[in-house]
Amino acid sequence: MENSEKGAPSEVEGEEYVTTAEAAEMLDLGHTTIVRMIHQGQLEARRKTLAPRSPWQVKVSSIEEVQRRRQAAPGSDSSPDT
Repeated sequence: MENSEKGAPSEVEGEEYVTTAEAAEMLDLGHTTIVRMIHQGQLEARRKTLAPRSPWQVKVSSIEEVQRRRQAAPGSDSSPDT
């Protein structure tokens, strides 16, 4: 069941997915970085359709895992040193 409401995760086979733009906002990163992380296997994603240039949908649980790793990493405080 796919939710067309903007900002609401779509659900595919029991997993929630968001757009790359939403993933970028959730992780406070740029769109290009999100796509790079998908290609490097750091984020789980799928194409919206079978078309090769179809937009990516990023698995929400994958984004949450990246957030957990960031919080657990030493020196992960993102505030600037003053």
